[in-house]
Order: sequence, then structure tokens, then C-alpha cells
Amino acid sequence: MLTTVVLLVACGTPPWERAAPSGTASATSDATSTGDATPEASSPSAGAVATGDLAGGNTSRSLTAGAATLAVDYWTDLAAAQWTAGATKPVSLSVTASEPGGSEIYLQRLRAVPTALDASGAALESPAAFEDASSITPGYLMSDPYSYSTSFSIGAVDPATRSIRLDLTYEVLQRAQPGSGDFAKQTAHDTLTLGVAGG
Repeated sequence: MLTTVVLLVACGTPPWERAAPSGTASATSDATSTGDATPEASSPSAGAVATGDLAGGNTSRSLTAGAATLAVDYWTDLAAAQWTAGATKPVSLSVTASEPGGSEIYLQRLRAVPTALDASGAALESPAAFEDASSITPGYLMSDPYSYSTSFSIGAVDPATRSIRLDLTYEVLQRAQPGSGDFAKQTAHDTLTLGVAGG
């Protein structure tokens, strides 16, 4: 499993605040890809453009994990018209955490589970889940001003797919108090609806 974790320190407009993409872009990894897109599969369908939470290119959420607040930015580099069933569909996210007492917050594990849905909302065969479990203790530091960032891809899905429900689980560790060696585990959940362009 290939995971890309990047600390955003460069100047300029962050990806999630840019205008919606107008062309096709390559995914940063194929962590959840179930197949390669063909030219026909990645071409826009006639008059049918994907809708959903990333149809405009990006969205932001505020999640709660115990006393901590997670500010999450999601974005994609693939234009909505290119979000077809056969295309490799890239998703990126960046998380920064804060806690009223100033305790450090660490991401221990991120799990993103895609579920392909047809026009009626019935579940179809879905791509594999994406998971990033920290290999360091206590986890990835994401307390402001630090952040956790990653990118993954949702591969080809059933041609009947009209949307993908992406269920995300953030398992975090909160230091009991500054300087303490004790941690409290908390969990935050989020769900994105990703439209798939179709007939």
C-alpha cells in the first residue's frame, strides 16, 4: 500500500482553495485502484456530469473527536466531468487538530471505505478500502500549526455506479495534558458523497 503524507509548508494558495479543475489530472497513488482507466471510460458522458461533495473541486468539514476539533479539507484534481465509473478518481485531504487545553493531537489511523451505489442507492461491488496506520508512536502529529495530509485513489467501479459513499474514520490520540505520557483515544467519523458521471 502506497501512502503519501505531506506537510504543507509551501507558500501560495492551498489545493483545496483553488478553483475547480477543468481538465484531467493523474492520481497521486493507486492505493485503492481496482483497475486502470481506459480512454473511453475516462471521457465525459454526453451531458452527464458528476455531482456530489467534490463536484466543485473541494469541500471542508469540522469534526469532533472528544475535546479535539479536526478541521478537514478535501479536494480532487480531477474535473467533475471526468469522474466516470472507469476512471481512477483521486481524493486528497488535509487535517489540522486543535484542543482547548493545548494538548497535542496525533492521528493513529485513517480508514476510508468507498461504497459504490447505483441510481436507486443500492450497493454494488466496491473498491478496496484505503487505510493509513501510523508506524510511529504515538502517531502523526497534527496539532495546529502541523497537519496530516494524504492522497489516495478510488479505482474503476461498476458501470452502473452513479455515486460513491466514502466513509472515513479518524482514530486519534490526545495527550492527557502537555508533557504527559498518558493519552486518550478518540474517534471522529465523516462521510462524503462523490458523484459519478453516467448516462
